[in-house]
Amino acid sequence: MNSTPPDHYIPNKDNAHIDTSKFESEINTLYKALTNDNANENIYWDNTYKLILDRISDKLTEPRANNLICRYFTPTKFIWFVSKNLVYFSSAKNFEDKQDSEIPLDYKHAIQKILCQKDILPIFLDNHLDRMRSHWLVSCWTSLDNHDDDYLLWHKYAENNLGVGVVIAYGELKSILEASWTNDADINTFNSGYVDYSNTLYLPPFNKRKIFRNEKEVRFVCNTDLLTSHSVDISSLKSKLTLRFSPDAPLEHIESIMNIWKAMGGSDNYNIAGD
Repeated sequence: MNSTPPDHYIPNKDNAHIDTSKFESEINTLYKALTNDNANENIYWDNTYKLILDRISDKLTEPRANNLICRYFTPTKFIWFVSKNLVYFSSAKNFEDKQDSEIPLDYKHAIQKILCQKDILPIFLDNHLDRMRSHWLVSCWTSLDNHDDDYLLWHKYAENNLGVGVVIAYGELKSILEASWTNDADINTFNSGYVDYSNTLYLPPFNKRKIFRNEKEVRFVCNTDLLTSHSVDISSLKSKLTLRFSPDAPLEHIESIMNIWKAMGGSDNYNIAGD
């Protein structure tokens, strides 16, 4: 008896033994049809990506409407935010972690195997997947599940004790952002919810490697074929925003930031992480 497992089972400790045989058959059929029609190869790559997304769950887990979320800013970025009153959406292509928002490795490996069989360089797939990542525009926030923050968040995103956090209820921000995208012809879809650090069969902008799980990230995401970035005005929420400071923030820093915030129309409410 042949004990060799079928080659469409690809070991992956986080996403093990997914049967990709049907998927491979569909990819082969798609490639053959397009080859016969002399179609543009970009159509093949687009339809390949669609086949992958059809196998990925878009049933996201969301925070409760009154759950607080925080966006960390360096002092410079905070000045930009307070003067513009905008939430900025950047392309997932620009994320430092290049595995962020990737497709599941099982499907990627299955496609690469087929490409090698057809003497097509896998780099063409990589280039297309990179382009698809650029179509996801993302605003990243942190869920405040308790009074304490991960010190690494202050270090990475807010210049340690001199940073500033902007806090809002999830439901308040979602309603503004969702309404903004609804009538925008340049936006294909809008989604929001928790990032999943263990299930790679999640919509690409909502999956991330386990080593980042302490970030407890909540994302607002839109998909677009035309935009490279975008901003949404949230000035109507300014009175509902609260500032948050590191427990190591000097009193002079807190007073200076609060003076700027109130001068620009913000409330006098703030809190210290851990209090």
